[in-house]
Amino acid sequence: MARSYYNVTLLLNREHEQRRLNNGGVAPIVKEVLQDFSRRAARVYAWVVMPDHMHLLFSRAKPLNNLAHFVGRIKRQINARL
Repeated sequence: MARSYYNVTLLLNREHEQRRLNNGGVAPIVKEVLQDFSRRAARVYAWVVMPDHMHLLFSRAKPLNNLAHFVGRIKRQINARL
């Protein structure tokens, strides 16, 4: 079965927030969420955390019907832990 590959940008700061994602305390939280995501929902190949957003490369065995909804779940998990 062919895999579906995705390259997405996650903007994690809401309009009123000025969080810096390159803060050393944030990295373990992001890593934990992405490892959980990789175990349960997709295969994560790489991620890059920038000061105010992140890039994520992942694949799934089944194609996504709604990429925005799927990525929104990841963003909510990260924001909830931050």
